[in-house]
Amino acid sequence: SPLISPFKILRRRQRLLSKHASWFNDLKTQGYTIIHNYLSKEQCNKAAIDLKIAFENYNTFVHKKEDLRIFGIEQILPIARSLSQDKDLLELGELVNKQQTYCAFTLGNWLLSDKGGSSGNGWHRDSFFSQYKALLYLTDVTEDNGPFELLPGSHHLKNIIHGIEKAGLSYMQNRISDIEVQRLEELLKFSRKPLIGNAGTLVLFNSTLIHRGRPIKSGERLALTNYYMPYTRDILDLQKQF
Repeated sequence: SPLISPFKILRRRQRLLSKHASWFNDLKTQGYTIIHNYLSKEQCNKAAIDLKIAFENYNTFVHKKEDLRIFGIEQILPIARSLSQDKDLLELGELVNKQQTYCAFTLGNWLLSDKGGSSGNGWHRDSFFSQYKALLYLTDVTEDNGPFELLPGSHHLKNIIHGIEKAGLSYMQNRISDIEVQRLEELLKFSRKPLIGNAGTLVLFNSTLIHRGRPIKSGERLALTNYYMPYTRDILDLQKQF
């Protein structure tokens, strides 16, 4: 019967929602949630060393901007492969995207203070449709070495509309200046939040949020980021984009 498949999907989503209620509710309301000690300090130390070696050995695959990036690092590092295959995170993606979801790839990221800059090239939204990522700190992250930073609640449709009506943002504007962020904070009562944490901290977030990597002042930051996509998104389109 054609009704069996939708019924099974509904029952599955209900089970997943019950299983991941806390994570999902955080993503729905504030747009992010934090999981402490996802990995041990020892696991992170080894992963950070292996990631640095990968940047050296696979130099032709490194994207060099304000930070260093390798897309598809799960093909090289076992710890990144394990992160990309985490069943709980995939199930959460299904709830967020409202359809079967896969980890398209994992990004390995290295931000150094002697080069300045930030991760992600300033404030932005990844999408105007529900989308989520998982960011894992491999090094201790303080307010000085490029923490992930966001505007909680800025993913809600009403706040996106208010940003256009009250703060003067353009329709479907995804890159946002520092001055525009300050205006959003003043007019919409947002308050930017840097997410500091020890190595092993995992941040799950709706990337419709306005977010950035804060410009680094000292030290370094190494991290892994899972990019989750619905199965309806063609992997070839993603490869062209990244």
